[in-house]
Amino acid sequence: MKRIVLLIALSFATTIGWAQQNLTIISFTNTEDAIAFTDSLSLKANRSYSLHRHGILPGWKYIYNVTYRETEPTKSGSPIELTFRFRIEYEGRNEALEIEGVPTYVFSEVSGKFMDVIPFWLACVEPEANIEELSKKGFYRKEEMVEGHKLRYILRVDGDTVTIDFRKI
Repeated sequence: MKRIVLLIALSFATTIGWAQQNLTIISFTNTEDAIAFTDSLSLKANRSYSLHRHGILPGWKYIYNVTYRETEPTKSGSPIELTFRFRIEYEGRNEALEIEGVPTYVFSEVSGKFMDVIPFWLACVEPEANIEELSKKGFYRKEEMVEGHKLRYILRVDGDTVTIDFRKI
C-alpha cells in the first residue's frame, strides 16, 4: 500500500474556528504525530478539552484511540468526551513471508458533541452544508475521488452527538 502522509497546519477560520481545506487521507508513522494532530483539532472545539487517554482499544488490535475530556465538568457530572480513531495499517506487511511491516496510523473517525465536531465537517468535507439540516438527517454520506482513491465520509447524528467516519474504499 502506498503511504500517503499529510501534515495539516490548522489555523482559525473567522467564523468556525477550523481551517478551510479539502480533506485527504491523513496518516502518521508514529503515535506522537497522531496525538499532535488530534491536539490541534481538539483546540478548535467549542468546549475546552484535555487529553484523557490514548492507546490501542482492548480487543481491537488495529484501532488506535485518542480521547479528550472536557476540562470543566458538566452540571450532570458525566464527562463530555471528544474521541479520535486511527486505523493501524502495516505498510510492507506480508504474512506469508512473516514480515510484520511498519505501522501507519490512518485517521478514520471523530466523535463527540455535535457543536464540537460539526465544524470539522464544514471545514474539511462540505463547507456549503447547512448545519441545521445536517443535525436533523441522522445519517448522511458523501463520496469523492481523492489522490486516486475513492473516499467515503459518513456523518451519523444521534441526538446531540455526532460521529464522522472517513473511509478509503
